[in-house]
Amino acid sequence: MKKTGIKAAGAVLGGVAALVAGGSYYLVRKAYSDNFGRWNLEKYSERLRYEDVKEEFPRRLVEFYSSDGRKHSRMNKIQGYVYGEDRTKGLVIFSHGILAAHEDYLPCILELVKRDWCVFAFDNTGTGNSEGKNSRGLVQGPLDLLAALRYVDSDDDLKDRRKVLYGHSQGGYSVCAVLNFYHDVEAIVSVSGFITPFSVTSGMGRDMYGKASVVTHPIIRLENRRLFHKYSNLSAVDGINKTDIPIHIMHGVGDDFVKYNGCSLIHHREEISNPNVSYQSLDYPERNDHGSFVWSLEANRYQKEIEKQVGEAVKRCGVKVKKELPEEELEKIFSQVDKKRACEPNSEFYDDVDAFYCRSLGL
Repeated sequence: MKKTGIKAAGAVLGGVAALVAGGSYYLVRKAYSDNFGRWNLEKYSERLRYEDVKEEFPRRLVEFYSSDGRKHSRMNKIQGYVYGEDRTKGLVIFSHGILAAHEDYLPCILELVKRDWCVFAFDNTGTGNSEGKNSRGLVQGPLDLLAALRYVDSDDDLKDRRKVLYGHSQGGYSVCAVLNFYHDVEAIVSVSGFITPFSVTSGMGRDMYGKASVVTHPIIRLENRRLFHKYSNLSAVDGINKTDIPIHIMHGVGDDFVKYNGCSLIHHREEISNPNVSYQSLDYPERNDHGSFVWSLEANRYQKEIEKQVGEAVKRCGVKVKKELPEEELEKIFSQVDKKRACEPNSEFYDDVDAFYCRSLGL
């Protein structure tokens, strides 16, 4: 081939590479925007809100600060809440999941309080009542949890309580990944957790764009590195293996978000060397996915009825998603919702969590 031909081919290949890199960058940024934007509590929801239960369950507001782990990075003010301060078994530090704030998990928090646990819950960066223009990425979860643990150690009413951790989804990852930094807890329940941020974000890309998403993998790694530097792919498995703390890993066998046979912690049990880790595959009737197992069968069916009504309204109004519905449509649907019925708990699930904590603490 002549030199001019080689140059031309090189220019074409360079142009294609630039297009692929540019397209990959766009896909990654879109995925991050879709999944790690600012999350505020929905005004219209079937979930219990604190206003619904405040007379029965008082809470104490606290504030602390969290960063993204980078030197000289901006600190965001995090709002935390102490529920059941008169409970005596111990303190559950609660880490919530992606696309949620702590109050989206209020029924779960209250089930623990009813079982005599004090619960310290907080809104991660960029969610609920905490500062942050967005939630940044999955590594922010363990960094916020670390800040929460350090706050607990400074709070006169909390620091002497026996501490355990509970987390779901991103929180299920966080309660194990934080063990890379902090070990002063006595037991951990990780629900629907995953092994690393890359394992789940690359899976999101595969679900959105198919096999072509493989071209985004280097960009995902670079984006995580840009956001979190040395913590960019913080491993939950590494955290678990640095301790002998009792850890109970629970996962729905039908989970199609953190896939049971994919990036889930339960699937990677052979990589886990901590001898005090136990596993529970969740397969309740009609409730074995990413989170429906926390509800009773009746509550789960009722929630699906509400989802169907919302879906019909979306179609009727010619919009794409619930948040685009006119307020009068949302009011019509949710003013009729029985929140207690929609949030009836799966007592068997919470009994298992409580029993694990009690065994681990010798209660």
